[in-house]
Amino acid sequence: MALVGTPSGVWVLLAPRWVLDFFWGGRAAPAAYEALTSTPSFLHLQAPCLLLILLNIPLLLPLLVQGHGSARLQKVETLLALLTCAAMLWTV
Repeated sequence: MALVGTPSGVWVLLAPRWVLDFFWGGRAAPAAYEALTSTPSFLHLQAPCLLLILLNIPLLLPLLVQGHGSARLQKVETLLALLTCAAMLWTV
């Protein structure tokens, strides 16, 4: 599920306006579209840092193939989780 959910979440992060189009057929209030429009500073600074989330996909592939992870993989996953949390906190 994470192999599908991770790219889907990143897609919503990068292009959130399609969610309004999907649910309201393009008839959502202009204020809703404006609220989901990212500022240029966010797109240039924070958004690329949030793409750290995509690094989880290569970490999940060995788990899918082997069925379990190694101690080294768990350490890398923990480090990546901490970096991702720091990026999210900086964004907020």
